[in-house]
Amino acid sequence: MEFMQKIKDYFARLEDAFDNESIVLLRSDGIALYSKIAHEKLDANTIGALTSGLWQAASTLGAQCVKSSAREFRLSFDTSGSGIYVLPIKFNEEELYLCALYDNLINPALFKRNLQIIASSLEETLKGPQKKMNAKSREEFLFDQISDEEMDSLFNFK
Repeated sequence: MEFMQKIKDYFARLEDAFDNESIVLLRSDGIALYSKIAHEKLDANTIGALTSGLWQAASTLGAQCVKSSAREFRLSFDTSGSGIYVLPIKFNEEELYLCALYDNLINPALFKRNLQIIASSLEETLKGPQKKMNAKSREEFLFDQISDEEMDSLFNFK
């Protein structure tokens, strides 16, 4: 099954689990792979860009202070019932982030625990044999009708 279809199917089962919470799954560069935005003033692209920058800044700061790699990190910026919660998800050699924005929750600890379960479950769902690009034959190249000489001449500055 295709990667994006797995994500779509996974979150389709959870649509009713989030009422007034916004959920965004994003790549480390801030591109949103999935989003369910609860408030019209929020935008998945803005959330993605800000969250990835925030995570990278916090990770860099943490690397300066914390020498142990045995911990599972998460990022939380919250009050008792409102806030932002970000969890990393390992996918191949890449890191994805599950970001939740919530407001006026009665039990934010339960919500965060459920997000941890979702992140762990999604990580397991995305595991499996990944199709690797095997470029041994000319048919798999983007430009299969171009010769090596023509390609060399593209980058020749003479």
